[in-house]
Amino acid sequence: EVAEKIEGARRRSEALKEIATEMAKAGEFEQAMKFAERIEDARERSWAFKEIATEMAKAGEFEQEKEVAERIEDAWWRSIALREIATEMAKAGMREEAKEVFGQAKEVAERIEDAWRCSSALREIATEMAEAGEFEQAIEVAERIVDARERSIALREIATEMVKAGMKDRAEEVLKQAWKAAQEAASFDELWEVAKTAARSGFHHQAVEFAKQIVGEREKGLPKVLWALTEAGAKDEFKLLLPLCGWAMATALVACMCLICLYPSHALSITEVLAGI
Repeated sequence: EVAEKIEGARRRSEALKEIATEMAKAGEFEQAMKFAERIEDARERSWAFKEIATEMAKAGEFEQEKEVAERIEDAWWRSIALREIATEMAKAGMREEAKEVFGQAKEVAERIEDAWRCSSALREIATEMAEAGEFEQAIEVAERIVDARERSIALREIATEMVKAGMKDRAEEVLKQAWKAAQEAASFDELWEVAKTAARSGFHHQAVEFAKQIVGEREKGLPKVLWALTEAGAKDEFKLLLPLCGWAMATALVACMCLICLYPSHALSITEVLAGI
């Protein structure tokens, strides 16, 4: 009642949204729904219903939460709600049900009019599908992402999950897809992320090949690959990247620190070289 007396539809909607959200977190779902229904602003109302659906999912109220998700008007928030429901289902061992709801989330996401938001929503769905072990379905969703950078991120994250599951050969193929998408996006930052992921995933030679092809933002991106190779103890592949380290003092210093980690018995001589720079 106090919230409804607040002047201004926007402020009133925000207050009711916060009340509905807190009630949902406390497990008072019926009361939360009543407050959400009284929110005037459509976007705030969609956000509130999304939060209620998410809390229901965490509580295992799967059937009821799907009904709540369907009441969300905004496609962006509805796709998020369905994705989170599917994730909770997967955690609960409801694999087939999760696949179905992931599919619903994808269909809703594809109806988002804004191209970047659509791509972002599909990327999140693909990533969580992979985390749930639905790898091929995740790849199919990722390949439908229009924004090349978002598509690269999705494929890169799917590859990471596949490596964890022991699917290294397929993961390497997916990582190469991510590389192509990053090239299409002309994003140096994402190209370096793909190279770093390759190094961390055990594809050390592939990481070197990727790094050699990247001509921009070396001072920012190359150290990430160097450290990843160092952490993996990939000495031979690390040395192949040393010729690229002379372009910037900061990168050269990182290379020296990595060399100390890889060759601790030569730490003193490397330090002496550094002192003379």
